[in-house]
Amino acid sequence: MKNKYTFLLIFLLFAWTAVIIYLSSRQGLLALPFLQKLNLFPQIADKGLANELEYIVRKSAHIIEYTILYLLVYLSSSRVLFRKGENRLAKSLLFSLIFCFIFAISDEWHQILVPSRDGRISDILIDTFGVFLGQILVLIGVLLKNFLFNKFSSKTSRT
Repeated sequence: MKNKYTFLLIFLLFAWTAVIIYLSSRQGLLALPFLQKLNLFPQIADKGLANELEYIVRKSAHIIEYTILYLLVYLSSSRVLFRKGENRLAKSLLFSLIFCFIFAISDEWHQILVPSRDGRISDILIDTFGVFLGQILVLIGVLLKNFLFNKFSSKTSRT
C-alpha cells in the first residue's frame, strides 16, 4: 500500500508541474471569463473593475498552485528522498522550499519565451508566498499529528 501511495504522490507531482507549465505556455489566458462560464463568478459590466478582479484572481491562482506544488513536493520527498535518518522533517522542508523556488524562477523564465507573456519578479514573489503558505500548512499538520499522537498514546499507555 505504501508503494502505491508513493507512486500516486509522484504521479500527482509530475502532473501538477505539467499543469503549471501548460498554463504558463498559454497566450491570453484569462481567469475571470473561465470562472464566469462555470457560473462561479458574476458577469461584470465595469471594465475597470473586471480588470482589477482578473488581476486578483490570477495572482490568487499563483498562490494556490504553488501551495499545492509545495505540498506535493514535501509529501513526495519525505517518502522518497528523506524516509529515514536524522532531521527528516527539516531536510524535506528545505528541499521542498528550494525546489519550488527554483521551479517558480524557471516558470517565469519560460513565460519570457511565450509570445504575449512575460516573466515577472513580482510573480516569483507571489509564487514564493504560496510556497511559504504550503510550508505553514505542513508545519501545522506536523504539530497536529504530534499533538494527537502524544495525546492518544499517553491515554492508552495509562490504561
